[in-house]
Amino acid sequence: MLAPTLAYRMGVDQGVFAYMGDALLRGDWPYVRTWESDFPGLMFLQAIQIFVLGKSVVMFRAFDLAFQLANAYFIFRIADRLSGRTAALIAAVLFCLIYQGYGPWNTAQREGFGLLFVLAGFW
Repeated sequence: MLAPTLAYRMGVDQGVFAYMGDALLRGDWPYVRTWESDFPGLMFLQAIQIFVLGKSVVMFRAFDLAFQLANAYFIFRIADRLSGRTAALIAAVLFCLIYQGYGPWNTAQREGFGLLFVLAGFW
């Protein structure tokens, strides 16, 4: 259900953070040689993604897909523990459908990446 996100383009927001992640790998520092008004956490995450997977939209989207599959896994595990297997399956499927429905602009954003750490902490 998340497979359609692999075909999404890279939007402006995602491009800015990917550029800054690449700049970090070149030795530039956020807010000194590059600029974005947001907290730099996503820049470092993008630097890791570029270092491990390389620079391409496909790898960027594959990285996002891996995060969202992990999010769906944690949603399933938490809901299974709280409400049972059927509710867990419904929750995970709904998460995937809603996430891929965000389209290219609202996927692969800091909220989607940050959710993994929130869910892992809750679990």
